[in-house]
Amino acid sequence: MIHPIHFKTLAAAACLTFATMTSSWAVPVTLNVDQSGQLFGASNVNVDGNIFNVEFLEGSCVSLFTGCDNPSDFDFGDQIGAVAAAQALLDSVIINGPLGNFDNDPSLTRGLNVFDVGSIRIPYQRNLGFNFLLASANNREPSFGADDVTLGSGDPRTNLTAFSRFTYAKFTQISVSAVPLPAALPLMGAGFAALGFMGWRRKRKAA
Repeated sequence: MIHPIHFKTLAAAACLTFATMTSSWAVPVTLNVDQSGQLFGASNVNVDGNIFNVEFLEGSCVSLFTGCDNPSDFDFGDQIGAVAAAQALLDSVIINGPLGNFDNDPSLTRGLNVFDVGSIRIPYQRNLGFNFLLASANNREPSFGADDVTLGSGDPRTNLTAFSRFTYAKFTQISVSAVPLPAALPLMGAGFAALGFMGWRRKRKAA
């Protein structure tokens, strides 16, 4: 005979599992690749628990971010958010896969070429004052070394020359519905079965 404490434990586990399932996302990243094999963005990119669509665009910070002169122009307001976004690009978007070896060949990503370090820029506002900086996700071609995230020391608003066209990442936050996690279903089922059995035993004893 199984001790009643085990049923209580299972029941508690079922409730916890149910709560976890309703607040968890299991949404895969979808790479957006055109017919020529160019990577120009992705959907469902997870940045510190928030889900974004991202698009790679060529141009200047001023032209792409509504003047690049106000904190509200940017997708991320501080260095922490911008660095997390840059790392998410390296970890889940600019990767090798069935659609292309985007990690090995920067030229497969819109705006980049095989001769540079594959720098995709993400501007942000510095916490102190009104200095605007940027983080870069550097997709380095193998001979240039490992991929990394770097911080720019200049103000992206000053990039107004003919040579100031860079590749920027534009992030758009989206809402994602909760998706049940299949691996948790057996535990939840066991918990509810235990609850049902406990109720049946009580009725039997009362009878």
